[in-house]
Amino acid sequence: MAKRKTVQASTAAPAQQVASPAVPAAKKRIFGKAYELLADQPASLAGLSHEDRGDVVISAVLDDIGNTMVLSRVKDLVWEMWPFVTTPNTSKNKKRLDWSGIPDAYRETCQNVLYRYWKVGRPRWEMPGVSSLVNTLNNMRVVCCFAEKLKLESIADMGTLHVANFVHEQKNAGLVPGTLKNRFLMVELLYLFRAQHDGALQVHPWPDSSAKAMAGMAGEGAKDAGKVAMTPLIPVEVAQCLYRHARGILGRADALLDERDQMQRSAFRDAEIIGIRDACFYLLGVLTGMRSSELSSIEIGAGRTEVKNGITFHWVVSVEHKTKKGRVEYLMPSMGHDILRILERWSQPLRERLAEQIATMEKQEERLTPEEVQWLATARSNTSKLFLGNGYSGIVPVSGTGWTQILPQFTLDAGTDWKLAPHQMRRLYAYTFVRHRLGDMLFLRSNSSIPAST
Repeated sequence: MAKRKTVQASTAAPAQQVASPAVPAAKKRIFGKAYELLADQPASLAGLSHEDRGDVVISAVLDDIGNTMVLSRVKDLVWEMWPFVTTPNTSKNKKRLDWSGIPDAYRETCQNVLYRYWKVGRPRWEMPGVSSLVNTLNNMRVVCCFAEKLKLESIADMGTLHVANFVHEQKNAGLVPGTLKNRFLMVELLYLFRAQHDGALQVHPWPDSSAKAMAGMAGEGAKDAGKVAMTPLIPVEVAQCLYRHARGILGRADALLDERDQMQRSAFRDAEIIGIRDACFYLLGVLTGMRSSELSSIEIGAGRTEVKNGITFHWVVSVEHKTKKGRVEYLMPSMGHDILRILERWSQPLRERLAEQIATMEKQEERLTPEEVQWLATARSNTSKLFLGNGYSGIVPVSGTGWTQILPQFTLDAGTDWKLAPHQMRRLYAYTFVRHRLGDMLFLRSNSSIPAST
């Protein structure tokens, strides 16, 4: 997909970090997971007494002075998972497991199954991250609602006929194959980890078949299912319209920011000022192919240039979360440096306000609550981020959900009603990059434009 390279700390110099002198330095240390305590927790909840099971620690951190703070235990209705999340654009509700939607009759079963899945994963699958756990819990809720509608005392009472009726009901709900597959995988999980609780599914949901096949994603139906799930490609005329609009905003950005700095515009509420950030997000997305989480991980001083064999390369450094590669550099055209410069200038007031909010929290004499610890740990990790927003909980990176709400308005302002989503920018980049024969250097070295067809 995007042309990138992993940055090795021992061999490659990091991108130069240029901090704004007006931003007070936050404490270097952030709240870390209480590894020793977490390592002592059991790998399974099966067989534990009611009291011991409830006291198993789900999440805990060390505060600034080294005290262990337990955030969640099994007995809690909400399991806080934020210490295990690294992506800066993940919204708060996607960093927790809320069990309130699971009926009481099935909750212990589902908790035991999900806990074991979290600890050991499925055979031959990679270990699940927090987003996978959140999605799994959401699909558990669907299965449990179905069982509750049938007035079943436990999931174990679901027989072959019940499962067949569940499959029929889901297929008739008009869901895309990918959603069906995830829900059917949830049913498989309740069977796969049946040893974790007597109330789990005791019969194989579909002998001699699979969740993928039941969703129509195997055999003859797989090709059509893949077409349904494919990210739509932004049409050429729409891409041209969006690029011209974003490029126009970029051209006016310094003048608009001059007005902001002269107190003629609000740094936090002026639509044209906020629009600078959105234009930069779109441009960097289509020029680098970065995912939304990677764009949100860009910090001040992220760009650099190098010359190899007489060819000039321009790089922007970020963090690749999905593949767990860590710090990675992405190729960009030279205009990327101007985008980053404008972003740094645009974000300075937000970074300053965030630093002030952190300083206020750190001056509190009372011991911080778990909610305050979460806010402070998150805030400290965002002090150098660029794609920030002014949310109800303070200055935070714009979430993935936030971008799905912002980008459609961006397209309307550009004069088109195309329903733009972040991953479409990545697909447009891939289409353009491959079409131009994997690295047309005139594109990569251009100083102000992208190919006219995009």
